[in-house]
Amino acid sequence: MGHLSIEVLARIVSEAPTPEEQIHLGECSDCASELRAMIEQTEGIGSLPDLRPPHGDWEALEARLVSEGLIRSSGWAGQASGRWSSRWFQAAAAVVLFLGGTALGSGVMARGDLPGIAQDSPAGGLELIPVGAEAQPISNLADAADAVNAAERRYMLALLQYRQMMDAQGEPTYVGDPTARFAAIEAILAASRAAIQQAPADPFVNGVLVSSLAEREAFLRNASLTPADGVF
Repeated sequence: MGHLSIEVLARIVSEAPTPEEQIHLGECSDCASELRAMIEQTEGIGSLPDLRPPHGDWEALEARLVSEGLIRSSGWAGQASGRWSSRWFQAAAAVVLFLGGTALGSGVMARGDLPGIAQDSPAGGLELIPVGAEAQPISNLADAADAVNAAERRYMLALLQYRQMMDAQGEPTYVGDPTARFAAIEAILAASRAAIQQAPADPFVNGVLVSSLAEREAFLRNASLTPADGVF
């Protein structure tokens, strides 16, 4: 019997192996070691904290962001459409990215920065404080970090503009079950938010988070422009 495939090992992480697989794991140190590593990774991810804010805590979150200078507000808009509203998304992005030790999130999702997207936030809503998008010539580590931050912002803006153009042309931007896709994006976001707390300066973790936030914003914007039975 050859080595167990990655798919088989992944199944054994949560299910009992077949008798043949059990015998092989007892005889093959490579497969047994790979299985132990996958189990450890799964348990590690499962132990990450849930960073989602409690329900009904939007006012406290707004006050905290205002006090830290991350957002400006003339008062919480009570008619916000719940946890998936654009204003809450912007606030959540600011919390994750700034508490994570980066300056990526405070301007990237402001609608005024997106070409062709109208500023539709009502009076009294949240406005993210812009961050300059121009990167300085790279001559040291700090300049390199600035260049990465600027590239991530440009990527998010380009992705959202691309989604907008696809929507305007009536082209399908998503493949497969949209509900399952949104659930997958949410799972990636939850894991990356927790990872940011553990490794706030890690460029890979920050990149995954930024890409996930951009994809989620594009998905929600598409859902808001689609009839109720067209997405969910």
